Amino acid sequence: PLRSVRAQGRLICARHGPGVLLAVCAYVLCGTLRSYRDFFLAELLASAGLEGRPEAFAESEMVISVLVLGTIGCFARIQDNWTALNAIVATSVAGAALVPAATAAWHAGLLGGFGWILAVGCGTFLCYMPIGCVLYDRLMGAAGDNMTTSLLSVVSDAAVLCGTVVLLASRELGPPRPPGDFEALARFFAGLATVAGVATAGLMVAAGAAFNVSVARARSKPPP
Repeated sequence: PLRSVRAQGRLICARHGPGVLLAVCAYVLCGTLRSYRDFFLAELLASAGLEGRPEAFAESEMVISVLVLGTIGCFARIQDNWTALNAIVATSVAGAALVPAATAAWHAGLLGGFGWILAVGCGTFLCYMPIGCVLYDRLMGAAGDNMTTSLLSVVSDAAVLCGTVVLLASRELGPPRPPGDFEALARFFAGLATVAGVATAGLMVAAGAAFNVSVARARSKPPP
């Protein structure tokens, strides 16, 4: 029942609130960046000199799909939930850190435009997908809590949608931009990626620490 889902969601927040809040904030930042990249991928590829090459879409997204699906599959091989929880957090931190690192390499001329777009996509999805798919289930398993995480997933995805709407609205309501100015869009995306990547990595490091505290506290309690 819906009432039970709400009650369990409140109980999860009571037991693991700090970590959940930090992870949701990281998810919103990373998800908003992912959405922006998806919406303007054609323009970003055009800024890299790939305008009129639709195969570039398949080339970049195929690599990302294989990498992310393989990573998610590897988590299933980890039997211990606490170990898996920390592996998921570490992967999310690494993915988030890849975003500003790749952007810095692109600014320095060490990475081409297509390589930068691909690396940012890999980092974004490596952070976004583990949080959205498996993080909360493994948290429940590590803490020994037999509860549904549906409410957390719904709230997190709704927050990502709100963040995306705010970002797109601020862009549309801002100063007018000349059509076809792909370089300006790439510069804006680079700044957004740097800020979001650094902030997301920091939030997930803090979330991992908070989760370890709440899991240890839950495990220290005697069984009912």
